Amino acid sequence: MLAWDAGMFTDPSLQVHHRNHVRTDNRLENFEIKTIEDHARLHADEGTIVNQFGTWQTGTGFRRRHQEWAEELGDRHCEVCGRDINGMRLDATVCGTTCRVARWKRAHRG
Repeated sequence: MLAWDAGMFTDPSLQVHHRNHVRTDNRLENFEIKTIEDHARLHADEGTIVNQFGTWQTGTGFRRRHQEWAEELGDRHCEVCGRDINGMRLDATVCGTTCRVARWKRAHRG
């Protein structure tokens, strides 16, 4: 890729954002170096997410709906240890693998 060749970055955890959104336009002035998180956030804010599954339109409605769902759920805590899980996925019920395994073991005691 031209950005690597031009020495714009050497860290593989960074990504190239094409300012004009034309992925074949590899002029150096069209490149913007972003962290993976910032690049994903930029595209989500613009209304489009592109990943290995395809292209998805997000629009501004997603953030509003997500906030509404979070408010409906209220304050959430892990079913096993009681840890705060408000920052996790909205369908999360446990804080991680350890608690998920502990919950499974309790349910499958024989």
